[in-house]
Amino acid sequence: MRSVIIPMGTVRILHCPAQEGRIASEGDTDSLLSAAWEHCAQLVAIDASCLDESFFQLSSGLAGRLVQRFVNYRMPLAILGQLGRHLDASRALSDYVRESNHGNAVWFLDRFADLESRLGSDVLAPRRPLR
Repeated sequence: MRSVIIPMGTVRILHCPAQEGRIASEGDTDSLLSAAWEHCAQLVAIDASCLDESFFQLSSGLAGRLVQRFVNYRMPLAILGQLGRHLDASRALSDYVRESNHGNAVWFLDRFADLESRLGSDVLAPRRPLR
């Protein structure tokens, strides 16, 4: 999966654009984490369209397994894109998104500009030196 580094203020973001492949397993997540460390990224941003549909069905367990990897390795994750149809279909997912957005580990945001706003509030301090 191709990704790009986007510097945003003092934070380096590994971004997985919408046109890239599907993220459907822990192996895909491990590849993203490896790329993030390789490029000294401090946050990974994934377009929601890159996520396998089962991610949005919490009963599948995929969301929990993938997000847990980011949390375990202390790599903040932002999932970008409109989730309206998924949220309308699942109260549990709506609750998960709302609760996640109160913390600093995982954010569900509509647009990349929303990530800029969130980072602009100094919520995420750099944890690795920038190169």
